[in-house]
Order: sequence, then structure tokens, then C-alpha cells
Amino acid sequence: MKGNSIKKARDRYNQEWREAFYNDVLAQLQEAIQLKENGKDAEGDAVVNNLKAELDRKIKEGEKRLKATEPSSRVMDRSVLPGYGEEFCENDKVLLRVICPEEREDYLAVSFEYSCMKSFFKDDSFKDELWNDFMNPKAFVCTIIDKQTGSYVGYCSIKNLQQEDWELSIELDSQWCHKGYGSTALSIFMKKLALLTKNRFFRARVDIDNVASQSLMKKLGAYPNGVSEFMLHGKNLEEFKKDNIDMINDRIREVAEEFCMEPEDILGLVLEYRFDMGNEIGM
Repeated sequence: MKGNSIKKARDRYNQEWREAFYNDVLAQLQEAIQLKENGKDAEGDAVVNNLKAELDRKIKEGEKRLKATEPSSRVMDRSVLPGYGEEFCENDKVLLRVICPEEREDYLAVSFEYSCMKSFFKDDSFKDELWNDFMNPKAFVCTIIDKQTGSYVGYCSIKNLQQEDWELSIELDSQWCHKGYGSTALSIFMKKLALLTKNRFFRARVDIDNVASQSLMKKLGAYPNGVSEFMLHGKNLEEFKKDNIDMINDRIREVAEEFCMEPEDILGLVLEYRFDMGNEIGM
């Protein structure tokens, strides 16, 4: 679920941190090369060894964090779901159809619209990787079609069918926003999935200043289910909170209270919402 100013600030901070990290690595490698060219092999080797140790430490930290936050997995029988290009469900407003290769440009266009890293889209390999994520067999992605015009509206999806709690994602072309398409699509999407798979629980993550998506969650019957980290972790997260303390406003204070947290502690995190479709499918 996309956010606005908090998301942009977090993305920008994360990108700046990555650039600073890469520049630091490059500077150390250049220092090692210069030392060796000047005949100081021992000193050059020491710089390289220190750099390797630091990189190994960061890799281990990342692996440890990933393992700690990795959700439990399930065995999913995808045969109960329709294949690429086949219709999934519909009502009088929208038709949901499983993604197909012919829709690549539509998907990339809506992704570009919401991206904070638009320069990356100049790289064909980046676009290929993004498209491969949409077509990943672990994901279940449906195109949202306007019934009246047959136009591409956007998409809704489950990011990973092998996770115990299925995480929802939705993006709409901006011309279709605030017209009821998002709530309609997610509602029939979750209900149909629950009926076919008997999975009653769904998860969504929303930025703390994304009022529209928070309202959508409540409209669809979701309830608060804590917070989680996204993109920023550890020291970087704490620095982000300190650097962006001035972003706290009355709305963020209300959200913090709703999620039983202090406003300064919720900065840089995302809100977790949970859906229970048990009543919808008679469970």
C-alpha cells in the first residue's frame, strides 16, 4: 500500500545511505590500490582485509535480521487458481483477470508512476527484473479491468503465496484513484481467494501518513495488528527517526495512539493491518 511524504523520505534516506556506503567501499578500494602502487603492500592488504571484515559483518547482520523476520511458510496448491490471462472474479464494476505477458507495459507504467526511483527505469535490466517479480510463480497477481470501458485500472496481488500470512498489494493508475475501484477490487479478490483456498487471513502494510490507504483498510474491515520495519533497520532506522522528528503532526499522533505507540517511535515504520474473511466464507 503506497504512502506519500513518509515513504518518499524513507526511500530517499535509504538511497542516500546506499550511495554513501558504496562510495565508502570504493574509496577504501582506491586507497588500497594506491598503497600497493606505492610499494606499501602490507598497508594495502590491511585496508582490503578490514573492508572484507566489515562487509562480512554487514552480510551476517542482514541474514540474521532476515531470518528473524521471515514469516512461516505454507505449501500452496496453485492448481486451484486460474492460469495467466484467465478470469478470476468480477462484479458490476470491475473484472479481475490473472496477469498475462501482453500487459507488461501497463504494469511497468503504473509502477513507474508510484516509484521514488524513476531514474532506474532507464535501465532495461531493472524493468526486466521488476516484470519478473510480477510473473513470479510465488505471487498471484490480478489485473483490474473497468467493466464499462475495458480499460486497465491497475492490479492487486498476493506477494508470496508460500507465506503463512498472505500480504496484499494494490496499485491503481492515478486516473482511477478515489473512485471506489481499490476497495471493490480488494474486496472481491480476498473473498474469491478465501473461497478457493480456505485461507481466511490476509495482511496489508501501510505507511503512517497514508490516510487514503488507512481509510481503505478500515472500510474493508481490517484491524490494526502492530507495526513492522520496511527498508530501514537498526542504526539507519534510529537516525531516520531523529532526522525526521519534525514530520510528526496531529495525524501521525492519532495513528500512533491507535497503534499504542509514541509518535517518535512510529516514524520510519509501517502499519500492519489484518483481515479475517472467515465470516465471508462461512468459517
